[in-house]
Amino acid sequence: MNGPAQPPSPLVERLGPYELIEPLGVGGMAEVHRARDTRLGREVAVKILDFEAARQPARLRLFEQEARAAGALDHPAIVAVHDVGREGDVPYVVMELVEGETLERRLLRGRLPVRKAVEVAVQIGRGLAAAHARGILHNDLKPANVILTADGRVKILDFGLAGLRAGDGAARAPTGGDERSTLTQSLFGTPGYIAPERIAGAAADARSDVFALGAVLYEMLAGAPAFPGTGTAEILTATSERDPPPIDPPLPPPLERIVHRALEKRPAERFQSASDLAYALEAVGTVTGTRVSLGRRPGRWWLRRLAVLAAAPALLAAGLLLGRSRWERPLPSFQRLTFQYGAVASARFASDGHTVIYAAIWQGNEGLRLYTTRTDARGSAEIGLGGGDVAAVSSTGELAFFPGLRPFPALYQRISSPGETLARVPITGGAPREVLPDVVAADWSPKRRPDGETLAVVREHNGIRRLEFPIGHLIYQSSYGLRAPRFSPRGDRIAIFENRGASGDCVSVVDLDGRQKVLAEGLTFTSNTLAWSGDGTEIWFSAEKLADGPRSGGWRPALRAVTLTGRERIVVRLPEFLSLQDLAPDGRVLVTVGTLRSEVLGRPPGEPRERNLSWHEGSSYTELSRDGRKLLFFEAGELATYLRPTDGGPAVRLCEGIALGLSPDGRWVVRIGMDQYTGHVLLVPTQAGEPRSLRVPAISPWAAQWFQDGRRLLISGNEQGRPLRAWVVDTELGSSRALTPEGIGCWLVAPDGLTLACARPESGEGFLYPVDGGLPRPIPGFLTGDHMRQWSADGRKLFVSEAQARPARVFTLDLQTGRRELWHAFTPEHLEGAVGTIDPAITPDGSAWAYAVLRHLNDLYLVGGVQ
Repeated sequence: MNGPAQPPSPLVERLGPYELIEPLGVGGMAEVHRARDTRLGREVAVKILDFEAARQPARLRLFEQEARAAGALDHPAIVAVHDVGREGDVPYVVMELVEGETLERRLLRGRLPVRKAVEVAVQIGRGLAAAHARGILHNDLKPANVILTADGRVKILDFGLAGLRAGDGAARAPTGGDERSTLTQSLFGTPGYIAPERIAGAAADARSDVFALGAVLYEMLAGAPAFPGTGTAEILTATSERDPPPIDPPLPPPLERIVHRALEKRPAERFQSASDLAYALEAVGTVTGTRVSLGRRPGRWWLRRLAVLAAAPALLAAGLLLGRSRWERPLPSFQRLTFQYGAVASARFASDGHTVIYAAIWQGNEGLRLYTTRTDARGSAEIGLGGGDVAAVSSTGELAFFPGLRPFPALYQRISSPGETLARVPITGGAPREVLPDVVAADWSPKRRPDGETLAVVREHNGIRRLEFPIGHLIYQSSYGLRAPRFSPRGDRIAIFENRGASGDCVSVVDLDGRQKVLAEGLTFTSNTLAWSGDGTEIWFSAEKLADGPRSGGWRPALRAVTLTGRERIVVRLPEFLSLQDLAPDGRVLVTVGTLRSEVLGRPPGEPRERNLSWHEGSSYTELSRDGRKLLFFEAGELATYLRPTDGGPAVRLCEGIALGLSPDGRWVVRIGMDQYTGHVLLVPTQAGEPRSLRVPAISPWAAQWFQDGRRLLISGNEQGRPLRAWVVDTELGSSRALTPEGIGCWLVAPDGLTLACARPESGEGFLYPVDGGLPRPIPGFLTGDHMRQWSADGRKLFVSEAQARPARVFTLDLQTGRRELWHAFTPEHLEGAVGTIDPAITPDGSAWAYAVLRHLNDLYLVGGVQ
């Protein structure tokens, strides 16, 4: 009676003359062991087909075919095959043992330097070219199949999915039946590296491997995949339809062109061979100073050098023509209009074109105040209206504004604002008159109406944004962040911003009958307002493109223009945070220019005051150690996590991506967000040591916290297409156990390790779950919108914060009585430019904390000479 097949590694200690020493890794069809060849006395790598696959004749034949194909290859960049055999029912292949780390593991520490990335790609290209010359394709080239040795060499692994071309190659595809073609349709590579034509069902050729090498090269240079996505379908769609995101900082133009050519969607537009790609990279290394020295060049290297020299005069002439056109364009001029420490939130030209009305918060003020200044003189005067924010200025000299003081002003238009009371007042003086509540934004029409009503408003009502003109007459509505209405010069159209969630903002025009046309999409960090050019042919705004990603370590919105046909252009880009405020008919522009940064403020244990613990411009906390002496924080511009002493000592960069879950002994953190649905997370050491891959459910992790035993880990996340839930993971065994039903996640572990604080985000309910099973009980006094921040050291209370509170406020919640008491309001000492605070991290005894403040500091400028 035949029983089920078992994995070979626990049972088999010897295969033929090879003694198995230790496992090295597991792949999709096989596992690899370090072994000793008893005949020759050397160590080798033995690849064993897993038992389940060995029972499938098609997979077994494919495995043996791989061995024969790889055995025909002899190149320094390809792992050599020494032997192939069977021990009973266990088939195996013996390969050279290569000491080093995979490129995949190396990329976990971040991108490669340009020089090193080019060197690695050249060696891979040469290895592929040698294989292609023998009629052998790789068909699954990816970072996991490339080993980097300690002496700088590259070794390509795993030709296990190699498609063999017909021809004169040493190894050929089988001619009888279509068993292999059927099999490779389900095993045709790894998403993100598969060429578009293969996704569409076309046969592979050398150019398919070229595409995969292009994807690997991109990942080495960018530190991120060329075709990101949260699932296989999304990755394959991105591969077939979208260009990779721009690499930041930008590559040298010749190298950028090579990367793009290697990743062309159509095979005919790619490099036609791996050797062509390798030669191009070798040549660009000379041009860019990225020297590549990998042995002797082919004998006709001088022909390529001659071609470069012959092309130089043409390139020089083209450069001179381009330079001349740029020299003839006027440079923009910048005139500073404000001179105090703080931030301008909004500004508009008055009808004379020289008077500017603006709202700002300056040092020493508690909120926004209204000021007036002139473009032909220096100095500002406060308008005595008791504070407020500018909405619009009419051609007849009337100001629409939002009165009142706010300690945390919205320095860029709030997508989720509930709206405020709108008032109007003549600029020349008088008492303001309230117009309407729940207004998000407003603008004056340039045309007078018989009824005198010329205000258009965006109002918020029950989660719906309504564009009304005149007030009360609905033109357009949306459930997303509709805002910033602006009339065209003729008054027949209104330009608006609309938020579309993860897809960013879009710019649209709506006519007075409600017909909408989208002109620009995929925007972020959009300006307070839109503005029309004097002739009404373009709409100007400032924004960054989501597709561009952070530039030079942080977001840098550009001043942009889009025509009514949807043609976009960049008017000017600065190395600072630029935000459009207004545009005069003669082309002069009002902008604010300054910095947008996230700061981490914290109070270390035993200190009476907070200190600034920021590192670069995008610092945002994730977690404090239990003693409050270490801060784990995230740098948004670099997409990297750091660990820093709260006494102000230097920060240590741990890894790319977000990491949290600082272990009780402070030695490990859990990196999340870069391994979605892969079935593992990375444990990153905070001291000397190697990262460890930890097996977890195939989820997208949301949160992680260690138990005090330092062995178990609480992880909340969701399986693909499924709701949130929580698991406990044994970090030594790699085993997982679901703790909650779907829809409930857990964020905190009680000090005794017996209970978890959990919540159902959709309903706002809180629960206490026993770790060892049993019925949960509701958390008394837990409110919708509460965020769990910490469990008190005595286990009797939770620290919870209010959602979207400004400033952040933390309460203690008694777990027996539900009694709720305000514990602390997190208000920074300096309010200037503070947009808001982010939920704080707190130690269990409440002696130390840290929180992030988003701060926008700027000045108002008049810009001329742009077109």
